[in-house]
Amino acid sequence: MMKNFKRKRLLSSAKNKKYNIFADYYKPAELFKSNAITPIHAGRDVAFTASKDTSLSVDDFEWLVDNMIGDNTGDNISESARFYNEAAAIYWIWKNCKSKYVGLMHSKKVFDLRQFYKSK
Repeated sequence: MMKNFKRKRLLSSAKNKKYNIFADYYKPAELFKSNAITPIHAGRDVAFTASKDTSLSVDDFEWLVDNMIGDNTGDNISESARFYNEAAAIYWIWKNCKSKYVGLMHSKKVFDLRQFYKSK
């Protein structure tokens, strides 16, 4: 029950912000998550199918599920992610995120926004 509650909270917080930068993941990597950055698991429906990039363990899959939203909720093309790569996440954002401003970055190619924020 707690995991479902956590997943619903992640999903609603991602959908209802004025601005949102999504960080696209397909396997575990350094987690980028903040008020401005929302991690999204691209291709969640096909996470265990054969891929040229990687094989995913059950533990890796659970980490992704616990730490980010999946592109397999709402209106989605998650089952086609092997054909469309990050476009499956872009489709999910287009159809499900109501933020006025959105962006997408890959979990391995990160925007360095430190110059825009000063620590207090």
